[in-house]
Amino acid sequence: MDFDKYQNNDPPPTADKSLPRKAELSTLKKFGHSTEDYPKTREEDLRERKAERRAKTEKLLELFRDDALEEIGLAHHPKRLRIYLYAWDKGHSYGLCEVMSELHELASLFLDDPMEPAP
Repeated sequence: MDFDKYQNNDPPPTADKSLPRKAELSTLKKFGHSTEDYPKTREEDLRERKAERRAKTEKLLELFRDDALEEIGLAHHPKRLRIYLYAWDKGHSYGLCEVMSELHELASLFLDDPMEPAP
């Protein structure tokens, strides 16, 4: 399994320095300046960028989960999500390879032949 395809290689988001900070925007309003040129603050922009990156990472991890369960033959097992979450809890801090290793160990408990895919 190629674990690199499940990694989010986008750099961490940074704030757009051309946007005003929330405090700066309130100062502009206080002195009667128009704030229509700034649809959002620097903090709001950074929050949106972080949310987009987090959503992409979550999609990649869902893809890994589905591919991993399919590869070891548990894709149609009724307790597949519980099995995956157990493997995730035990291995994710060491990387996706360790999660896969944990899944292989667990597969031996639920399948007759853990390396043979389910029908």
